[in-house]
Formats: sequence, structure tokens, C-alpha cells
Amino acid sequence: MLVLNIRRFVVALLLAGGSLLAVCCTRPPPTPTTADLGRVSSRYPGLTLAELQQGRDVYQSRCGSCHVLYQPSQHGPTEWPHLIGEMAQRAKLTQADQDRVERYLVALSARSRPLQAGSRPGAQ
Repeated sequence: MLVLNIRRFVVALLLAGGSLLAVCCTRPPPTPTTADLGRVSSRYPGLTLAELQQGRDVYQSRCGSCHVLYQPSQHGPTEWPHLIGEMAQRAKLTQADQDRVERYLVALSARSRPLQAGSRPGAQ
């Protein structure tokens, strides 16, 4: 009986430690810059740096409340709109918040995977 309780305790401790490690060791999503804004200005005319920051804030608060956040570079600019579309309903995002998150992730993922001329985010 004592051995069973010790095993349960060890399992619970490992699960708690793993969860804590995942939360503590993840990097926050990058802060948008004017360079990021420039990369997507033709895709999102009139987009502002403040709107990109709002997208980051929504991404952190709403998406990060359920799971560890992906770094924008983990998916390409044309992949993010589809992924966000799949999660938006579960996250109960308004259309405005969905747009903000999409623009933020598309803009920052373009740092490592530039948008191709003529490509549209979300196009299949």
C-alpha cells in the first residue's frame, strides 16, 4: 500500500514538474517591429504597429490560456490563417480578434519565410 502511494506521488510530481517546465521554458512570442509591418504592408494595407501588438496580446492571452504558444516561425505565413481558422471557434475569438492574431502571426512568420510575390495568406 505504501509503495502504491509513493508511486502515485512520484507520478503526480513528474506531471506537475513537466507542466511547470513547459510553462517556464517557453519563450514569449516576439514583439512586432516596423520591419515586420513592412513585410506585410502590401497584404494588409493600412495595418499599424499598434494593431500587430494587439494581435500579439490576443495571441498570448487567449491562445496561451489553453496551450503552449507556437513561435510564429514554426509555421509559414500561408499556413497561419488556416490554423487560426481551425482554432478560432474553440478559443471563442471574435472575427476582429481572429484577424488581429492572423496578421500578427503572418507578419512575424514572414521573418523566416518571406511571403512570395502574389501569394495571399490563407490561399491553398
